[in-house]
Amino acid sequence: MPGNFIKGDFMKKFFILLLFVTILRAQEIICVKTEGKCLLTSQNTWKTLASDMSISTGSSITTGEDSKAVLEFKDGHKIEVGENSIFSVNQVSEEVNDLELWLGELSAKIKKLPPSEKFFIKTPVAVCAVRGTKFSVFVDEDKKTDVFVDEGIVGVMNRDGVGEEVFVKKGEMTTVESGHPPAAPVKATKKEKIKKKEEKKKEKKIKKAKIEKPIEEPEITYAEEKPEKKPKPKAPKPSGNVNLNGTVGAVALTDPETGETKVYYEFSMYPELSFGKLGIGLELVVHFDENNQIKKDEWDEASDIYSKIDYIRWGVKRKSPFYILFGRFRKPVTIGHGFIVNNYTNMAQYPNIRKIGMDMLLDRRKWGLEAMIGDLRWREILAGRFFIRPLTGTGIPFLKNLKIASSCGIDIDPDSNSATKDDSVAVIGADAELPILTYKLFNLTTFADWAKMQLGSTYTAKGSAYNITDGGEGRTVGLSGKFLFLNFRGEYRRIESNFIPGYFDGFYDIDRWRYYDTSIGTTTKAAYYLNGKKSQPVLVGPYAEMWFAILNLLNFRASYENYNVGKDDPFYPHLIARAELQKVPGLSQYTFEAEYDKRSARRWRDIRELDENALLSLKIGYNVAPNVTMFVVIRRSFDANGNETKTMTAETRMRF
Repeated sequence: MPGNFIKGDFMKKFFILLLFVTILRAQEIICVKTEGKCLLTSQNTWKTLASDMSISTGSSITTGEDSKAVLEFKDGHKIEVGENSIFSVNQVSEEVNDLELWLGELSAKIKKLPPSEKFFIKTPVAVCAVRGTKFSVFVDEDKKTDVFVDEGIVGVMNRDGVGEEVFVKKGEMTTVESGHPPAAPVKATKKEKIKKKEEKKKEKKIKKAKIEKPIEEPEITYAEEKPEKKPKPKAPKPSGNVNLNGTVGAVALTDPETGETKVYYEFSMYPELSFGKLGIGLELVVHFDENNQIKKDEWDEASDIYSKIDYIRWGVKRKSPFYILFGRFRKPVTIGHGFIVNNYTNMAQYPNIRKIGMDMLLDRRKWGLEAMIGDLRWREILAGRFFIRPLTGTGIPFLKNLKIASSCGIDIDPDSNSATKDDSVAVIGADAELPILTYKLFNLTTFADWAKMQLGSTYTAKGSAYNITDGGEGRTVGLSGKFLFLNFRGEYRRIESNFIPGYFDGFYDIDRWRYYDTSIGTTTKAAYYLNGKKSQPVLVGPYAEMWFAILNLLNFRASYENYNVGKDDPFYPHLIARAELQKVPGLSQYTFEAEYDKRSARRWRDIRELDENALLSLKIGYNVAPNVTMFVVIRRSFDANGNETKTMTAETRMRF
């Protein structure tokens, strides 16, 4: 493998090409046909909609009875807005098309989209995500939304985030109502769709007939007769959603200062509130000892409020243009391709230590940013990645989706002791990725990463207690993609001995400063793994990852990493696996969740052994009644002194 990723005349010519590309072109919508009465609202001005008119962002179309408007996009998409409808254009561009049907009906024929483009059709209660398909949407006066699919697949979710997204296939339909998740897709014939249209017309005619019915003269009323009471107007339905979970059980907690483990009775409430893109989750927990006394150190200071926040979220990661979460990383965080930050979580020592971090993703199509902070109180573990798509909007086949990025991850103070001078550990890097296949059932992306360790003077200065050569480098090339329901990623890595790939991983909060053994004592992860190592010998080996979801029954994810290391290496091979099983036919009352992170997993017996190289989380649930589930939750980890910590909670969770 060459020493540099950027080398030779080809790359020089390539970067010269980048200087002369055309920047983003605007998308365009034209009205190609109208029937009946159609009005266009733009910049607070009403006018009659006619053929060849341009429809811009912020415009709305209103159609009357027996009327329709046919719209065509520059790249061939077609939208037909039916009668008695209100339709708006929220955003239209090369990257994102965001349309909204407030009332009525529309039919859409969307051409196949590349992975970089997003196409949404929203209603007051639903969001339809389109990749290239033919379908229809109906919205009635109660906001109820029906989606019929004629070709392809449409992802449909509740606009307020209630429930899971459903995928509606050819010949199927789903219904979404306010405050409810999308109904499971069912078969729908063309007759049913026609029947739906006729029902809407019939409802309109009935309402019109009631209005036009002649009013009879009222009889004369006398003083003793009471006037007819007018019905009170109904209060509007709330647009948000509130869930409340509660648990009652027992838990073993370890004091981080004394190392003493004690069993407490636990009563907890987990309110979750969602309003559009905003989601808030709280963790209100009270622990009682054997004398029924409250564990006061969890509630005696104003700063304890901080630990009661489970999360505050805006948007949905990798689905919304802007996503940010403040809270616990219940889903581990990976930055870029994971060469620097790979499956990091700030819950490795939970529930003994509760941290509130930040996870953010901003994608403006031409550029974007990923960022992470492990704990907002101390702001010691930080990571970020800035990326650009320099050829976006040029229309150049194959290359227009090229992404180039730079990354950095740093732990400013691994031992959390300001008296230790310059013990920071940083990893800097650069990467590029290019989608090469973008079919609906099979897509493939190639990528390459480079990264380099940057250590503080505590490790590298003359007279230091450590024998570490700074500046170890790593390189990787790989492929990622999806085949049918299976997602995959495979890499071939080449790393110098004084470089650690995926340095900030699921173990990091434990490894960053801990008691390793009697000979080494307490030290940082960098000092333990890099002491005495130089750039040679160079290590090579594979990294593989796969994940899939089968309906709502099974979610599975696993990764494997290994190099040509010695038999006594404490880190590799490294195996991570997560599984979630629920609603299994015949066992629908049970749920099962497991997460296992194992290092030095050479043989099957190593994988089974729960030693200092293993992290385990296991949750088994049984639904005893509607909205009431009994759980057994087991967590196994280690504290900073290398002591094993086990927590086993027996919970009864009630959902209101």
